[in-house]
Amino acid sequence: MISKEYRKKHTDLQEQMIALEARIRHRLKELITTHPDAIIGTTSDNVQLKAKGLDNPYYLNNMSINSTLQYMEIIERWLAEQQPYIQGKLFN
Repeated sequence: MISKEYRKKHTDLQEQMIALEARIRHRLKELITTHPDAIIGTTSDNVQLKAKGLDNPYYLNNMSINSTLQYMEIIERWLAEQQPYIQGKLFN
């Protein structure tokens, strides 16, 4: 590869990363909008923190991707706990 090819590949990867991060942030926004009462944590006073507390465009857009993914996992785990019944295999 020559430098132009590396530069193009690098630029393409950066654009893909930006697009992926936008999709991740959009998914968290969907989860917050759909499940605003999902419990994402508690304070030291045992006050439940809900997903709707994250619903701030400035906050969401400046949140690190790792934090965004962690909040998504917390909300998804909360959703799974709300519906503990798992579809079993037919004809075990």
